[in-house]
Amino acid sequence: MKVRTLWLALFLASCAANGMAQPASPPSGDLKAAIAAGQRGDYDEAIRLLDHGLGAPGLSSEEQAKLLLYRGFAYDEAGKYDRAIEDYTKVLHLKPDALQVYYRRGIAHREKGEYAAALADFDTALAPGAKPAPGARTPPDWPFVHGDRGVVRFATGRFAEAAQDFARVVALDPSDQYGILWLHIALSREGKPNAQEFARQAAAAPADEWPQPLLSLFLGKATPDQVRQAAAAGEAEARQNQECEANFFLGEYALVHGDAKSATPLLKQVVDACTPSLGVHAGAAGELARIGK
Repeated sequence: MKVRTLWLALFLASCAANGMAQPASPPSGDLKAAIAAGQRGDYDEAIRLLDHGLGAPGLSSEEQAKLLLYRGFAYDEAGKYDRAIEDYTKVLHLKPDALQVYYRRGIAHREKGEYAAALADFDTALAPGAKPAPGARTPPDWPFVHGDRGVVRFATGRFAEAAQDFARVVALDPSDQYGILWLHIALSREGKPNAQEFARQAAAAPADEWPQPLLSLFLGKATPDQVRQAAAAGEAEARQNQECEANFFLGEYALVHGDAKSATPLLKQVVDACTPSLGVHAGAAGELARIGK
């Protein structure tokens, strides 16, 4: 889920994870103004400000990398995935050990439907023995990278490998409800449902309002109508994302029970109406390709 109020936090976390100093040196005015524009959802203005900052003379490679990384975020949020990929690639030329930038580029590739390229970037970010850039505090075994790689593997029908990724997510964070749910579905689609383990994991997860109804659906404790009702609660942006997730997982629920006819319109709605930034978009596209629709 993309939340504008978390945009700055995501950027600063990425800087830290890649050994980049937080933005504090010139042209900090452009960068700070771009951050504010991004938080308002004005990505065109953020990009304009970052273009101006990148045109300043005498930039160090560190300053260029920061500005390019942030512009990549802005392009990504604006749905300009090719431009985001270009900027992330430029960052990697400046900082080839910036592992989380491979992850960000992988996300942009996934959003474009370029699954092979996305997997290559996720694999690089999680490569055995890979080390973060100097000064980074985050180890390379990131649950969010495993989660997104699992989604792409699921989209391409590699359910066993997807399950391995989702199992790693749950091992790293047993409270990750999405990881628990995706793991159960991947195993079910592989023909190896983990009903008892799923029930145990779901019981240990926090009883949040969302996505708990999705877990309850697969546990037999909620009906599809109850899931739809829960998805329609909350603020506008949350509702939009929840309804996309509800349609996808209701579609998966139908597929797990052998009902491709009921699943198809739900999955089509995800592909037609939901942003590619949501992992369920790739999941739905993959399922429709397998169904032949």
